[in-house]
Amino acid sequence: MEAGKPGLRAQRSTSGELLENGIASRGVRRTYEGASPESQVFSETESQVQAGEKADCLCASFSSYKDTAFIYDAGSQAYLVGQFGEAQMDGAYNTQVTRQNVLALYIPTYSLDGGLLQQMDLIGSGDGYYMSRGKIIPIAWHKDSYDMPFYYTTEAGEALIMAPGSVYVCCVPLSGSITFE
Repeated sequence: MEAGKPGLRAQRSTSGELLENGIASRGVRRTYEGASPESQVFSETESQVQAGEKADCLCASFSSYKDTAFIYDAGSQAYLVGQFGEAQMDGAYNTQVTRQNVLALYIPTYSLDGGLLQQMDLIGSGDGYYMSRGKIIPIAWHKDSYDMPFYYTTEAGEALIMAPGSVYVCCVPLSGSITFE
């Protein structure tokens, strides 16, 4: 990161032990109260993405200097994550970050004080894409308040059913782009 230019590349890492200690010392709840169990649904066989378009690669461009790429690896049924033209590495395990599911969401963003730092407007609704197992479908998202989860639906308005596994949520500004092939 360049001196005097905060936010150009912000990435933080920690360990499970530090997280556990922080949770315990601050008395943070370990379960979320009030979320509907239907906010995120997973199924091995029922995901709508199975009928989607083939997509082995997705690129989310945030600005002229920042993008994130997801390349499908059929052997592991996961997406290899890269950014700034390089593999995104997990610092704890020294392996490339992978995810079975990718949500790429268009989100309204605003510059803070005309600077480089961006604020995301997560309350509301928008469009995006869901990608899993080498396929992709367009989706819609909505979030009613800061203390409620995101809800995802297909173009037909059905609750999105995701494949089991970890999820990478990629928030792309409206001025950015999401491309896939």
